[in-house]
Amino acid sequence: ATIPGSGPGGRITKEDVLRAAEAPAAPAAAASNERVKMSPIARKLAQEYGIDAATVTGTGPGGRVTKDDILQVVEASKTAAAPAVAAELQAETIPLTGIRGRVAERMYESWNTIPRVTEVMHVDMSATVAFREAMLSQWEQQFGVRISLNDLITKAVAVALGRHPRLNATMGEREVRVHDQVNIGVAVNLDEGLIVPVVRQVDQKDLGQIARESRELAERARSGRLQLDDLSDGTFTITNLGTTGIDLFTPIINPPQVAILGVGMVQRRPVVVGDALAIRPSAYLCLVFDHRAVDGVPAARFLQELQQLLAKPQDYAL
Repeated sequence: ATIPGSGPGGRITKEDVLRAAEAPAAPAAAASNERVKMSPIARKLAQEYGIDAATVTGTGPGGRVTKDDILQVVEASKTAAAPAVAAELQAETIPLTGIRGRVAERMYESWNTIPRVTEVMHVDMSATVAFREAMLSQWEQQFGVRISLNDLITKAVAVALGRHPRLNATMGEREVRVHDQVNIGVAVNLDEGLIVPVVRQVDQKDLGQIARESRELAERARSGRLQLDDLSDGTFTITNLGTTGIDLFTPIINPPQVAILGVGMVQRRPVVVGDALAIRPSAYLCLVFDHRAVDGVPAARFLQELQQLLAKPQDYAL
């Protein structure tokens, strides 16, 4: 190709050569297309789409490349360039019916209608753990059932509720109903969802009765034999995730109740004793309450009461 010179007298300079080198070369396809037998429309389309007609098999007379031949190449290139359609995502559909549906409705209602507050206390459980270990054999002989830490906590909660009754309550339309009976719902996890059977008058029962009724209700829940009465009239709920290794969580209030206690795992942790650190069994207690019915200070006093009871289990468990 001829390089036009920009120097004196049309002389070709270094800049002219560099400029010519940087200029785009004429498309090879265009040069090739000039030598191929093809219709004017096909030639125009080939130039427009940058197709080398020499690579196209002509279907016209004498192997002439036609408009349709070029368009077929264009369509084929579009199909090849199109991204593969992603395989449909496989998923299992679980209908929100039965227990799962009722749990979903109640949790949605609770989350969207209750102004909740959470208070957390780290509680030294060493006295309760030691007391249970010392009394376990005697209790098994006396009650015929193995007393768990959760049974002791349930009894302590019942005593604390008797002393702080504003948390042993349910919400009405425009009222708070404070109850005389302490009926504690004990959350039971099923494959179908969470269910909360109620142990009635816990404050009036000994550890053996609490343990037996809790086990019986849990067994009936797992075998689908619970009656409506087993789920009615709860005034407070305890949910314990300690056996799953969970330290701390904030449960959702079970309406129309005004409070729920979440109990985390009892395990050995650093605890301040006087001016020193000691390694003792401890747990996090998470109280979630409805701020319409209970204020922060009364709720905190309930947790303090519970902490003191768990520090001296012999005062309420014998």
